[in-house]
Amino acid sequence: MRDEIEQKDKRIHEPQKEVTDRAKWALDLKEEIAQKDAVIVQLRAECAREDALKTPTTEGGSAGSSSGV
Repeated sequence: MRDEIEQKDKRIHEPQKEVTDRAKWALDLKEEIAQKDAVIVQLRAECAREDALKTPTTEGGSAGSSSGV
């Protein structure tokens, strides 16, 4: 009788543990993605600054704009 109760208890709590583990994994993954997104934003800003420095200015125009005329 006691074994049956323990087995039922295991069947009830194992899925809860699995859900908890998955939720923790999902939060960890979300945090990792946010960190990588921050790095991407930083790298894009650095590239934009470098591009702005490399782009020659045209007479009457500003850096980064080209009239094509």
